[in-house]
Amino acid sequence: MKGWSVSFLLMMILACAEKQRAGFELPLNAPLIIASNEGRTWKVSEKYQDGNRVTLSNCDSLYTISFRLDGSVKSDYPDMQQCEKGYNGKWRILREKDGHPYLQIAEYQDQDTVVVKLLIDDLTPDRLEYQLSKRKSNGIRTTIRKVLIPQQTN
Repeated sequence: MKGWSVSFLLMMILACAEKQRAGFELPLNAPLIIASNEGRTWKVSEKYQDGNRVTLSNCDSLYTISFRLDGSVKSDYPDMQQCEKGYNGKWRILREKDGHPYLQIAEYQDQDTVVVKLLIDDLTPDRLEYQLSKRKSNGIRTTIRKVLIPQQTN
């Protein structure tokens, strides 16, 4: 009986964890929220690394990413030497096996194409939250979560 209780408890914990992971429901009009009819530019408002909020670097605070309904995407970093280079590319929304939505971005950099997978954790007209997993130079994997807000145009 004790073994059954432990097995049942373990199954409940795993079921809740899976439900929590796949719990985000992507709005039906997600492409329109991300890109709007005219195109939409987002900027970073918050950044987390392995669950801990981190201060935005100068590059992060000035970074923008623009989506268009035709599937094109453009990222811009300020013209600062220490910032990464911006890119042009294509975007689309896909789903993982568990149903969790993600943005797939194919970045065209020089003569290479780099494909990036951004797991979408929240999407409203005022907020796009995603996470990605990166391998550091020491081989250890880290999770980056960013919260983006629409850039206000004046």
